[in-house]
Amino acid sequence: MYKTLLAAACGVALSACMSTSPAATGAPVASSTAASTAGAVTVGAFTEGTALTVDDALAQSATLSGQTVRVAGTIRQVCQSMGCWMTFSTAQGQTIRVLTHEEGGDETEAITFPKDAAGRRAEVVGTLNLTEESVARRRHLAEDGGATPAQIAAITEPTRSVTLLATGARITM
Repeated sequence: MYKTLLAAACGVALSACMSTSPAATGAPVASSTAASTAGAVTVGAFTEGTALTVDDALAQSATLSGQTVRVAGTIRQVCQSMGCWMTFSTAQGQTIRVLTHEEGGDETEAITFPKDAAGRRAEVVGTLNLTEESVARRRHLAEDGGATPAQIAAITEPTRSVTLLATGARITM
């Protein structure tokens, strides 16, 4: 069951489910509500701090794996099914997928991202991980991202990827 939240200052509709699942750090997500300030929407537990660029996070991913980090960049794509993931990418096409839950974990999101946020600037706090995405998971994510049946069928191999398990985000609207 989803609770629709309206970010009044921006006029952006957000969805968030009620969840009791813990955040990546083991602490509960502070809020499943969205707040809006000065043209930005904040979801989940978010505090100010210094952020890494997407390029820096990817370059340091082996050392930062398992650590809580803050990454800032432009959103490339958002899950069009539930808003449960988004991606950042570099000019060279390398990607960090920002997730709201771990694969195979409790899929009741404590936070969700606005489905219309592609192209917007965002800053995300969460745990950086190096993961292997199965063919089934990659196909599921491609379908949620709006890929065509031919694009989905073309996914035949698992891949290594960098993910960020988000506990909070601020998106400039």
